[in-house]
Amino acid sequence: MAYGQVPAYPPQYVPPPYAANWVEAERRKQADRTKTGVLLLAVGALLSWVPLVNAIGGILALVGAILVILGRKAFGRRHATFVLVSVAIFLMGIAVPVFFVVELALVIVQGSFNGDFRGVAPFLWPVLFGSVAATAVTSVAWVLFVHELSTKTGRIPLYTGLAASAIVGPLVLFFILAPDVNAVVAATQTGGVTSSELQSWVSYFETQLDFASAPQYLLFGIAYFLVYQRLSRGEIPPPTPVPSIHAPYGVPPPGAPTGSAPPTTPPTPRGPGRS
Repeated sequence: MAYGQVPAYPPQYVPPPYAANWVEAERRKQADRTKTGVLLLAVGALLSWVPLVNAIGGILALVGAILVILGRKAFGRRHATFVLVSVAIFLMGIAVPVFFVVELALVIVQGSFNGDFRGVAPFLWPVLFGSVAATAVTSVAWVLFVHELSTKTGRIPLYTGLAASAIVGPLVLFFILAPDVNAVVAATQTGGVTSSELQSWVSYFETQLDFASAPQYLLFGIAYFLVYQRLSRGEIPPPTPVPSIHAPYGVPPPGAPTGSAPPTTPPTPRGPGRS
């Protein structure tokens, strides 16, 4: 090395161009999953309250929810957290009603064999009330699922649907269906109801509660369709990816210099007689 010459440093490693392309392709794939999932959820919400086809709506909503969960990381940590929280709320919301529905079904089947339906009385009210409560709780999950993907205007039908789930269902149950529910409970206790009549009454109550949930699911369907339109138009750009050791070859942060030597300070020249 000549006297006073700055030592040469090797240039920083420049990742191959396909490393950044791989990250971008993965992000776009997750974004496409979210867009398709939101569309399926919108259709599922619009069908969830319609008798005879609500099962199809439930299947579409389930597939759509899975796609949104798989693509949650494409739109930032906050959206991904909201998606996971909404899944937990949904599972907790349906756990208790499912238990009572299974118990009621077993009691009805048992009563069909021995002609005694007195065991139905303790389960009828809990099943109906649990269905209404589950609808209100799971509505929170519907709101959180696309909350961060909605505009302020798009959140209006989300919040309105949440309010409708907490108001319409209880009003229908306690002010419209309550006399009929009490009559069926009294009939089962005195043995004045047959298996076919009991099943008809239960089906009637379920249908009425499905109609009561129509306002909220219609509003959720509108809100989800608005989110789908935003995704289709590219109005929700995915966040800039953060460099990760798990990405192939590593991806430098935006604006980081590539291929340049690190800043250095020239060494102090050594004069004659210096050690």
